[in-house]
Amino acid sequence: METVTIYYIPAIISAAATAFFTIISAGLVHRMNKKLKTQDERETKEETERVGKEQQRQDEHDAIVNGLQALLRNELIDAYHHYEEKGELPIYAMENIQKMYDAYHNLGGNGTITKLYNKLQKLPQGKEVDRE
Repeated sequence: METVTIYYIPAIISAAATAFFTIISAGLVHRMNKKLKTQDERETKEETERVGKEQQRQDEHDAIVNGLQALLRNELIDAYHHYEEKGELPIYAMENIQKMYDAYHNLGGNGTITKLYNKLQKLPQGKEVDRE
């Protein structure tokens, strides 16, 4: 009986050691997976926040561009009506109108203002300074 018992002791120790290391390894793997999951969740949250902030900046940029374009459009329309009524366009006014038109066009302005701009260019150039 002692021979049989001695024969099984290394097998029992080996099985116990394997079970012990398996449990420890499983615990370590679980802990690592938990840390990785937490890190992934944090990175996902940070990426979502970054994308949200980027979208907000883009929305603000678009609002500024659209607002500036609307202001330029309004100024160009007012200039058109003013100088068409006068029947002439001072040189300084044409230079200012050209700069506004270029900015408006670069912001994506449409053809309606281009038609008004072209009509303004055809007006005779007045020499007196317009103080109105």
